[in-house]
Amino acid sequence: MNLQQLRYSIAVAESGSITAAAKKLYMGQPNLSKSIKELEAEIGIRLFRRTARGVAPTPDGEKFLRYAQNVLTQMDILESTFEPQAVSGISLSIAVSGVGYAAHAFRRFLSHKSASVFHVQYREVERSCVFDDIASGFADIGIIRCPADDNESDIYMQRNRIVCKTLWDYTAMLLMDQAHPLADCADIDVEMLAEYPEIICNEPFISLAERRSSHRAAQSRIIISDRSILGDMLHNIHGSYLWSLPVRHDLPMPTNFVLRECKGAPRMRDLLIGRSSTFTDTENEFIAVLEKSLNALKP
Repeated sequence: MNLQQLRYSIAVAESGSITAAAKKLYMGQPNLSKSIKELEAEIGIRLFRRTARGVAPTPDGEKFLRYAQNVLTQMDILESTFEPQAVSGISLSIAVSGVGYAAHAFRRFLSHKSASVFHVQYREVERSCVFDDIASGFADIGIIRCPADDNESDIYMQRNRIVCKTLWDYTAMLLMDQAHPLADCADIDVEMLAEYPEIICNEPFISLAERRSSHRAAQSRIIISDRSILGDMLHNIHGSYLWSLPVRHDLPMPTNFVLRECKGAPRMRDLLIGRSSTFTDTENEFIAVLEKSLNALKP
C-alpha cells in the first residue's frame, strides 16, 4: 500500500466513477482499475460496489476511505511543516528514465567538483516515478525519454506545474548484435521486426508510441531494469534489438554491435524537467555538463 493508491481510492470515491476519476487523474482507466484491485487484494476488503450510476463505497470501503483521507491530510501537514533545510556542500538530486548519457554527465559533474561535502543522489526509475519525484520535491532535476507525440506526459506536467526543456528530438535507431539476421540488410522496415524480441530498459516507452501507430512492431518484449546487462542480452538472445538514439558515425561502437536506421522508427524526445524554469547554480552546472555530453553524441 502506498500514498498514490490512497489518492486513487479517494479520487474514485469523490467522482463516483472509475472512468471519471481516471480522466481527473490524467491516467488510463485500465491502470486505475488495476491499482484499485491490487489495493483491495492487499488489504483484503472490497472498497467499491457497482451502481447504476457508477461505483459507490462499500461499508468497509467507507471506513477505509476515512482513514485514507486522514493519512493524506496528515502527510500534507507533515510536508508543509518540515520543508527541506539548506545543507552545506554540494546538494543535488536527479531522477532519470531511459537516458543513458545522463549517468556519464553525472560522473563528469562530480569528478570536477572539489567540495569536501556531498549530498547527491542519482536514481534511474520509470518515467512516472520521475514525474512524482519532481512534483513532490524529492528530486531537483528530472531527465526523461518519451515519444515525441506523448500528450499524456505533457498534460501531467501542466497539471502538476512541472516545466520542461527539450534536450533532443530525434528518430530512434536500431541497436543490435552484428550477427543479427537484419544487421546486413540495406533497408530495414519496422514491420520486419515483428518476429524478433525487443529489449526495453527501465521504461516501456516504445509501447506508448506504437499505440498511436498503424503498425505493430515486436510481438515479444523483454523489459529489464539493469542497464549494465543490455550488451549481454543483445549478444546472447538471438534476434534481439534495442531502440537507441542516433550517434556520430566517428564514435566507436561497442564491440560486435551495429546501429541501423529503420523506416517507421518512432520519433522520440529527451526532456529536462523541474519544478521551476529557474535552477540553482549547482543545478545549472550539472545541466551544462549534461548538454555538453549530449552534444558530443549528436550526429
